[in-house]
Amino acid sequence: MLERPICTLPHAALTDKILKTFFEVARELGYGFSEKVCVRALAIALADAGLEPATGVPLFVPYRGQIIGDFYATSS
Repeated sequence: MLERPICTLPHAALTDKILKTFFEVARELGYGFSEKVCVRALAIALADAGLEPATGVPLFVPYRGQIIGDFYATSS
């Protein structure tokens, strides 16, 4: 088995935990479900992993240095 290189980027451990959880959910659920179902499953799995997922958070969309809109990432 290949060894993974040591990552020295900020938040590497958190990112690793999130990605592992994402792929666990993808393997367990399979494909064909709506985004809403996948987001809810991921929120449950992240909470089970000891993280505090947030939903309904506004994301501002920048384009060439200007905010052109917003998007609400929701699970409802």
